[in-house]
Parts: sequence; C-alpha cells; structure tokens
Amino acid sequence: MGILNIFEAATVIPVLEVSAIGQAAPLAAALHAGGLRVAEVTLRTDCALEAIAEMKKTAPSLIIGMGTIRTATGISASLDAGADFLVTPGTPLELLDALAKSGAPALPGVATLSEIMTAHA
Repeated sequence: MGILNIFEAATVIPVLEVSAIGQAAPLAAALHAGGLRVAEVTLRTDCALEAIAEMKKTAPSLIIGMGTIRTATGISASLDAGADFLVTPGTPLELLDALAKSGAPALPGVATLSEIMTAHA
C-alpha cells in the first residue's frame, strides 16, 4: 500500500500523542468504532512504539502511521513496532535516503518548493 492509497482510505487523519500505554487500546477501538481507517501516532513519548503495537493488536485493520520520525533508527523501530507508514517533520537528505531504503510508505515534511522537489526525487 502506497502513501496515496493511505490518503484515499482516510476521511481525516487524527494525529495522536499517546502519553500512557493504557490509552492505546481504547483509542484504537474508538477510532475503529467511529469509522476512521487511518491514524498517526507521534514518536514524542516514551511509549509511542509500544502504543502502535498495542493499537495494531486492538484494531488490526486500522492503518497506523508513526509521525515525528527524525532518524534512521526511528524508521526501523517504528516499522518493527508495526507502523504502516511514516511521517517526518522535515527533509534532511540522510533521512530521505533512509526512508527510500526502508521501502515504507512515507510523507516527508516539506515547506518549500525546493524541499518538495528534493523529496520527490
């Protein structure tokens, strides 16, 4: 599944900061029950990786991405935890290279036309 397929599946993509692992399963269940198909968890808390794994167990059909990816280590840890796609806040070349090598659907953060062109290339 590519990033465009993920966008097509989404009516809205909630961006979640899960601060306690006990929130993960109820969040996933509520999102799924509410008819949402896609969500993003930010990699800004100590339990974010564990939260994605727990959410995927609770709602396996939910497409869950990991956001705030800033390093190659974050890419591999997120994919290992079960992330279906990745979102970055910016586009340093080494991160773009690591995203390309991962093969995962990704949405690199861009702000200028030059960044868009670099990320697309």
